[in-house]
Amino acid sequence: MSLSTKLEKKRAAALRVVASLEAIDINALIAQARPAPVSPLLPFHPSNFIPSNTIAILNIGQGQSGSKPSSADPTELSNVFSHGKLILGLGKPYGFVKFNTVEDAVEVMNRVDSVPCEGLSNKKILLLAYIRSVPGETGSREEEAGGDVVRPEMDKVTAAVPGLDVMLNFVSEEEEKVLVKFVDDTEDAWNHLRDRRVQHYGYIFDYSNHGAIMTRPFPPWTESLLSRFNHHRPQTHSFNQLTINEYPPGTGIAPHVDAHTTFHSPILIISLSSDIVMEFAREGKSTQHLLLPRRSALLMKAESRWSWTHGIRARKLDGVAGRILTRGRRISLTFRRVRLVNEEDGRMFVFYWNVENLRSGKV
Repeated sequence: MSLSTKLEKKRAAALRVVASLEAIDINALIAQARPAPVSPLLPFHPSNFIPSNTIAILNIGQGQSGSKPSSADPTELSNVFSHGKLILGLGKPYGFVKFNTVEDAVEVMNRVDSVPCEGLSNKKILLLAYIRSVPGETGSREEEAGGDVVRPEMDKVTAAVPGLDVMLNFVSEEEEKVLVKFVDDTEDAWNHLRDRRVQHYGYIFDYSNHGAIMTRPFPPWTESLLSRFNHHRPQTHSFNQLTINEYPPGTGIAPHVDAHTTFHSPILIISLSSDIVMEFAREGKSTQHLLLPRRSALLMKAESRWSWTHGIRARKLDGVAGRILTRGRRISLTFRRVRLVNEEDGRMFVFYWNVENLRSGKV
């Protein structure tokens, strides 16, 4: 079987995947066919279709195709398709590019399709197709923190990862400015890690041995945040530990589960100054990509806290709800409760070795 035949089989299969995931008939997805096919033995080859100003990138995106990863660096893809609007859906192994003119689309198709892509670090061969329009482009959106967010996409993630709870617009824009200023004004509290800075309150978390020791008390400005949170989501345990993380653009954090032996459930994360996409993963489950808009609060409990890893990829762009978002400096406020031997004086924490109890949330 020739290389071109193999590529066309992959193109056809990928088009069917796109049509299936977008819940659209494949004939309604692809562009109008030419009256007389140019390549009759290759039915889905772009030459057989009347060019349109919209192209589907069939074999690379922000997700997985079967067991094979198909994620791309959004910055590299943006450079490859610099004359068009790049649209990547979270968790989807394909993407779309919309051009101002058909001529621009044709130029890119002739230059990029079915050859090693020089603009990608791995020189991957991209398979493209002319399509009628971006599926769901006219779908309803609602204005929320961080720009237009397709709420159903967020709901899909929280449904797939039990225990996730996103509270949008948890702080106002003015309050966000004040909170960031409070954080920045406490210059002496920063500790420097390899790629980011942190501040600890209540207890210092030792990343090397998952230990905790008492440190400075919570800043006064946290009182109103915690009061508001408890009003909306009453909790059995109050928080006694706060970690403030500063993430410069391009910085991430490796997938992890907050130490079972050190912290109770739930965990509260408030995002300031920049949107971010957080990934949740669990063996045997599909990886989930959750947009955390600036000024939102994320609550992790039950499975999402104990059984799923969460992390942030180190990159400067995120694909969100059909758009590319440029990251800015992000401040996160992470509230947790350290497990204590003596809840009265709080001098030290205790390890609970009954893993089943930990996972069930009994301790």
